[in-house]
Amino acid sequence: MAPQRTILIVEDEPLVALTLSEMAEEMGYEVLGTVANEQMAVAEARRLAPDTILMDIRLAEGGNGLNAAIEIRKGADIPIVFCTAFANEPDLRQKIAALNHTRLVAKPVMRRLLRQALAEVAGS
Repeated sequence: MAPQRTILIVEDEPLVALTLSEMAEEMGYEVLGTVANEQMAVAEARRLAPDTILMDIRLAEGGNGLNAAIEIRKGADIPIVFCTAFANEPDLRQKIAALNHTRLVAKPVMRRLLRQALAEVAGS
């Protein structure tokens, strides 16, 4: 049996974080934790070394998921799936596309699209 893949969830809305956690668990991931701000995202990604990260763009305390991703990537090339309500912003799409091993899923997150994005980053 293959080892269970791990995931860190970075989301500042508690209900959305819970929903994403449940979806990830249903897809066979072990959720290592949920954090709500940029600084904790970087610290926990470094501490826990998850296989994948689900990352919101606009985080608590004025944080930015894109900035957190860039900082995390300085230490490890962890695949990231960005989940955001701002998925249609062309500038944001370009910035995310410029990062390796990333995908973008629009909120509200649909299970099928999340599963597809997770599979794509795991294989990239």
